[in-house]
Amino acid sequence: MKICGIDPGVSGAVAFLLDKHWAVYDMRIVANALNPAALRDLLHTHAPEKCFLEFATTHPKDGRVGAFRYGALWGGIRAVLACCDVPYELVTPGKWKAFYGLRQTDKEASRAKALMLFPDIAGSLCLKKHHGRAESVPITHYGLQSYHGG
Repeated sequence: MKICGIDPGVSGAVAFLLDKHWAVYDMRIVANALNPAALRDLLHTHAPEKCFLEFATTHPKDGRVGAFRYGALWGGIRAVLACCDVPYELVTPGKWKAFYGLRQTDKEASRAKALMLFPDIAGSLCLKKHHGRAESVPITHYGLQSYHGG
């Protein structure tokens, strides 16, 4: 089974679970915008059967420009998935974070939980700034559990 999980956003990430082996990448960004060709290449390289994309919304503190940038990036990710024929399912932060007993806004807790659950990928999550990577991993794992009905 090859699946991926995406934590969208400029500091987001893409995680692939490839038959029990993880590959984790920062979101493909150039000049604060999605690099669709780089994301496409990543998807072609790992060929996931399914993707779980976090369905998050903007926050009032983001402002109009931030909200527009996030929406454009999120829509771009969906377009790349569709163009690569990767079926995807939207996963709300409330669902996957509740599954792991995490609070909605605590990025560091998400990183700590990912390190605890998946110590074999600790090298990819070693810095605080790797919170996007750390969230893409449990999104992927949660998706796998829901995909198999477990």
